[in-house]
Amino acid sequence: MVIVTDGIDLATNVFAVHGVDESGKPALVRQEVARAKLLELIAHLQPCLAGMEACSGAHHWAREFAQFGHTVRLMDPKFVAPYRMSGERGKNDAADAAAKNRTDPVSCWANSVQERRGYWKAVVATAAKNARMCWAMLQRGEAFKLPV
Repeated sequence: MVIVTDGIDLATNVFAVHGVDESGKPALVRQEVARAKLLELIAHLQPCLAGMEACSGAHHWAREFAQFGHTVRLMDPKFVAPYRMSGERGKNDAADAAAKNRTDPVSCWANSVQERRGYWKAVVATAAKNARMCWAMLQRGEAFKLPV
C-alpha cells in the first residue's frame, strides 16, 4: 500500500501522523510519534504530499521533509482551528465550555462521539476526520469551505 498524503499534527514533544493511500483509506496512523522519531518516520516514506497547520515549527519541518522529496502544504490555522477539539491537553475550562456550546455540524458530531465513546475516542475520530477533509481538499486543489 502506497501512502499518497500525510496529515501531520505538530506539537512540542509528541506528534500525530495520519497517512492515507490513493483511495483515501488510512494506511499509516501513528497517534504518538516522539520528536526524535518524526524525521526518521517521514524519511522512510516514499515521497508524498504532506499537510500541516502553518506555525513557526511547521516551516522548519517542511524544509526537513522536502529534503526527502515530499511536497509540503501548510494550512492557515484559521482553517484548522474550527475543528480542533479542546480538552485535557493544556486547554482551560473556558475553552472546554466553548467547544461544548458550538453548534456547527462538525462540533455537534464530535460532541456526540465524545458522549457515546469517551473523550479520547472523540479526539482520535476528530483527528482522522480532519486528515480526511485535508486530504480531499489537497487532492482536489480546492480552497477550504466550512461544512454546513
